[in-house]
Amino acid sequence: MATAQVMLPSTGLLQGEAAPQHQHQEEDLFDGLDSYAACFCCNPFENLLPESITLKGQAFDAILVRNAVTGQVASSAFFLHFEHPTTPYPPTATAVSNPNAACEALLEVEDEKLGKVYFTIQYDPITKKSQLQQPPHCQCMNQQQHDETCSTDSLELLSNLLQPGKNPVRYLFRNKQKGVLGVANASIYLWSDSDRLVVCDVDGTITKSNVKGLLDTLVTEKYSYCHDRVCRFLSNLKERASIKAAADGAQVNFLYLSSRPLMIANSTRKFLSNVRQPTDCASSEYKLPEGPLIGFGGRLSEVMKMELVTHSVHLFKASTLIDQVVAPFCKVSENPQAKHQSLFVAGFGNTFMDVQAYHMAGLELSKIYLIDKKSRISCLDADTSIVAEQEIALLKAKSKKRSRRISWRPKGLGSLSSFSNHSSNHITTIHSRTSVDPSSGDLSSSSSFAFDESSPENRPSLKEPMSRKTYKKFLGTSFMGYHDDDLHLHVLSQ
Repeated sequence: MATAQVMLPSTGLLQGEAAPQHQHQEEDLFDGLDSYAACFCCNPFENLLPESITLKGQAFDAILVRNAVTGQVASSAFFLHFEHPTTPYPPTATAVSNPNAACEALLEVEDEKLGKVYFTIQYDPITKKSQLQQPPHCQCMNQQQHDETCSTDSLELLSNLLQPGKNPVRYLFRNKQKGVLGVANASIYLWSDSDRLVVCDVDGTITKSNVKGLLDTLVTEKYSYCHDRVCRFLSNLKERASIKAAADGAQVNFLYLSSRPLMIANSTRKFLSNVRQPTDCASSEYKLPEGPLIGFGGRLSEVMKMELVTHSVHLFKASTLIDQVVAPFCKVSENPQAKHQSLFVAGFGNTFMDVQAYHMAGLELSKIYLIDKKSRISCLDADTSIVAEQEIALLKAKSKKRSRRISWRPKGLGSLSSFSNHSSNHITTIHSRTSVDPSSGDLSSSSSFAFDESSPENRPSLKEPMSRKTYKKFLGTSFMGYHDDDLHLHVLSQ
């Protein structure tokens, strides 16, 4: 059996080296994967399998937002997946009911002072999301620091171990014998509550088409089928926007929001990291700005259904922006409503479902940019006040009908307030508290932010979207492509 050369920190041995207490051949000692993982005599958090049989997990990046004044911290959910034949993560109903198949996931963060620090990840089968276990349940390689580090909140401790910006981390998947069965690599981005964001879709927005871009990522790995000058434009936008935001003590960060499933998170992240486009200087190349990748936590079949059958990708993207991005910023902000209105610099997409998603999540229409297959870009900044007035009248009519429909009390759910609490768990719950500024033709100006009072964490609510035909009427300023210098000026002027 070939053995990977992995150092075991507590023994000083490489896997495959003979230790005094283990003189037998590996083939005689280990009959199965689980028993193999459990028998290394080293720190239990470092019982790594040989690389050839270690599961390669998938994980999206995570976001931590910290208030620079109060130190309060909030985070997005942690999305990870390990495809184990008997004990997958997230656990299936069968795995949960079987005590012999118990497995857990750990977050590994490396610190110069403490060494490696491990946090237990807790999965909620109701919300289908993972968070750090509270109260803190962690362990450090430096055991002298263990009690000190575990005396605080998990997110606060984690934020203290991270540097501003990108922080590479690992998720470890281990069985009940504490043997590590799999590893997933990702990053956690630590941002300040004063930062602002640019949201960018991947397929069709960075790549020239959804299908060919996906094939480039999964099959050819050439990463060449991208819009011309997209790397140059986004890199320069980050630099110029950050200079402008620095006057207010803020930074501009990028977020890559995709409907790609968790099963191809690693391939998508590799694509974003390796796209290169030439500069005027032959010795250098442009690349995409760093930023977290957040996508769909389900399977490819569910994505295909959303894209091709129900055409509901905008509901997923809007809910993800609210729950995973807007909510953490608003939770730590002293003025959540103002923060929501100023959070986004721009949003880039290639379909009207992207437009709907960004608008539902609170972006003003004048900050949304739509790119077509020929790389032409349009901003939804047309002055269509008449259209806006007609649309708001339609929304009010829908709101009245909705009020009449929910006036009944569902049997077994108790009061109407308890029904509201129950409904707030579903991503399709939309609160249509909107208004129109006729001068801008935008439905998101003054009251785009509304708290869902039924949520204990005051979750910002989604807005009612307009029809896709209506959004077309808002298409205004157009640009020849990412190479158009006027596009920079237009984005920075918003």
